Amino acid sequence: MAKEKDEVKAESKPKTLAAKLCGVMRRVGAIEKKGFNAHHRYHYAREADVSDAVRSALVEEGLCLIPSMLAASKEGSLTAIQMSYRLIDAE
Repeated sequence: MAKEKDEVKAESKPKTLAAKLCGVMRRVGAIEKKGFNAHHRYHYAREADVSDAVRSALVEEGLCLIPSMLAASKEGSLTAIQMSYRLIDAE
């Protein structure tokens, strides 16, 4: 009977944030590089592909990532965007 109580306690104990993030990493794995920079000739993972892959894994772990654009600047052909992300744990 004591063993059953210990098992119930272990099952109801919330996962740590670190454990949830490891779960996200395990679920997402490698993200296919669908983008291509013709000027420098390299492939890259597009932001939309990363967001789509990570979003569902975060939700499965009870996490939510909320982006917020802090600033944007343009100098010639270079555009810089400063972002902030808030990670929320639903538990």
